[in-house]
Amino acid sequence: MTSSYFNQTAAAIAAAAAGNNITAIAEIYKGHEALSPQAMYSGVEPNIVFNAIAMCVFYAFTAWQFILYVIYKNHFFSICMILYLVGQAIGYMGRTLSVSDITGLSLNNRSYYIMQFTSLTLSPNLFNAAMYSQYGKVLFTYATTRNNVVKLNVFGKTVQPILLSFLFISSDVACLLVQAIGGGVESSAVGNYESNSLETGNRIFIAGLALQTASMSFFLFVYLKLIYNIFIRQRIEYLNSQKDISSEKKISYNYTFFAPWKWSTIYKSVKFEDIDPIMYNVDTSGFTKTHKKLFSTYPVALFVAFGLAAIRCIYRLVELADNGFNGFLIKHEHYLVSLDFVPLSLSALIMCFYAEGIVFGKRGLFEIFLIKMSSYRGLGSWSELMVEFRYMFHMKVDNEKLNKQFNDLVKEQVEREDIGMVADEASNFDNSSKRSNVDSALDISSNHYLKKSVYFENSLNQEIKSPWWKFSSFSKKTERTELQKF
Repeated sequence: MTSSYFNQTAAAIAAAAAGNNITAIAEIYKGHEALSPQAMYSGVEPNIVFNAIAMCVFYAFTAWQFILYVIYKNHFFSICMILYLVGQAIGYMGRTLSVSDITGLSLNNRSYYIMQFTSLTLSPNLFNAAMYSQYGKVLFTYATTRNNVVKLNVFGKTVQPILLSFLFISSDVACLLVQAIGGGVESSAVGNYESNSLETGNRIFIAGLALQTASMSFFLFVYLKLIYNIFIRQRIEYLNSQKDISSEKKISYNYTFFAPWKWSTIYKSVKFEDIDPIMYNVDTSGFTKTHKKLFSTYPVALFVAFGLAAIRCIYRLVELADNGFNGFLIKHEHYLVSLDFVPLSLSALIMCFYAEGIVFGKRGLFEIFLIKMSSYRGLGSWSELMVEFRYMFHMKVDNEKLNKQFNDLVKEQVEREDIGMVADEASNFDNSSKRSNVDSALDISSNHYLKKSVYFENSLNQEIKSPWWKFSSFSKKTERTELQKF
């Protein structure tokens, strides 16, 4: 029905007479709900086809991530991804319900509006948390010695991976709380038709989004520096160490970081194998060609996926800063499609192909866990964090004591495992050679952590043979007592 058949002035007078009787207003504007003064979408009706498709897309992504969670049991990453995708799906479901309610009250339905707004705006914080946890995973994948961890880490020993993830996730939680407070004030204002409270809630929400945008931008910079350290700086160090290169031809680390057009040439000039035979801690010998490609491009894929999420965050910030719910962007759904749905759906699609479990495999995930455990000398998560805080504030850390404790802990575990081996192969297993093998394999100063140790292989085989339906945790699966609190 065109506007020529609908007298907006007469409808407005009738609606004013109806007061707060939403049912009467719905009847007056039936067929023209978007023009209703009580419409929750600032006079714009969401497109039901687009929103229904978007809802189905995110539910499909959710199902896929849940299947991967059941198979690979990578708790933090998968749970964050699942909750994020469910939140997006619920948000688009709210928009779909807003234009499909047969009662004629759909666009006036405050519950549907609050559902879509809060879900679409808050749930990406969970995606950010999943991405923040990957910094340490990428670092421990490519840092094959304990010295590499410090050298490749963006902040060296001052702020190490566990602490870095903790700080960014804490920032994410703070952003979520601020946005939740703003959303709560807005929800109350929408329910009570209070314009002043709505404006206050909008300002609080903008503050939360501004903090989130700053945090995401800083993480993008830090993560890009990590990629540079791993893939470019190591090659520069190798090239500069060649005897036949003059001092004038040596490449500057700092200058090259700000000259990304040179990265490709440096990357292609040297193979990882030329620098060190072991350039990552994951055994890729059983990977297919496609799997190896996923593994090698994983760090870059993370950067692209997180960058797309940052674009969406900037859009949301500008959208609300532009006169809030009466702004230009929020009244035109095609901006939501191009700057919210497209970036987030693409990042979710990328993470369906580059999910932790697919990239590393069950064996690879456990390998990285053990390498991380070795780097932190077997400390529990809380103790790891406390040690890193001490490094951050330049407080004394008794490394000699921690190294000895970890050496004793791992030797005890290996000897316990070796008892079974001795019982089974007593005829051809010499005790003295076993003692020598344990000492050399588990020397805390060994170049490549526990990668070649008996303990590593036994723990790894025990984990990867566990049935897929058992939701075990690496830290619980590995038999070890937590070291003395530091």
